[in-house]
Amino acid sequence: MNAQGFACEYFDRISIAGSTMDLDHGAPQVKDFLLKQVRAAKQLHDINHVVLFHHNDCGAYKMACNHSSLEEEKSCQLSDMQEAEEIVNKNLPDLDTAKVWIAINKNNNFPEKFEIV
Repeated sequence: MNAQGFACEYFDRISIAGSTMDLDHGAPQVKDFLLKQVRAAKQLHDINHVVLFHHNDCGAYKMACNHSSLEEEKSCQLSDMQEAEEIVNKNLPDLDTAKVWIAINKNNNFPEKFEIV
C-alpha cells in the first residue's frame, strides 16, 4: 500500500467479508454493528478518514451474487461502495471518506493496482 500512495503512520483496520454489502443491504443489527466499529475507532483513536476497499474476485460477492463477468462484479461493487460511503457520511459526517478498488492478480493473489474511485 505504501507504493500505491496509501501510506500512513497509524490506522484502525476493520475487515469483515462483504462489509459494505452488509452496510448497504444487511439486517439493521449488522449495519449498527459496522457503524459502531467506526464510531469506536473515532472515539478511541480519533480517526479522521474512512477508506472503503473492494477488490476483484471477491468471495463474499460470489456467495451473494451471480455476476456474469468481472465488469458486472466491479460495477455492482462500485455501486455498493457509493451507497456505503453515503451511509458513513450520513452517520459520521465529521469523517472524510474515500473508495478504493484493488485489482488482485489471480496468479499470485497479490494486489497489482489500487484505483481511487
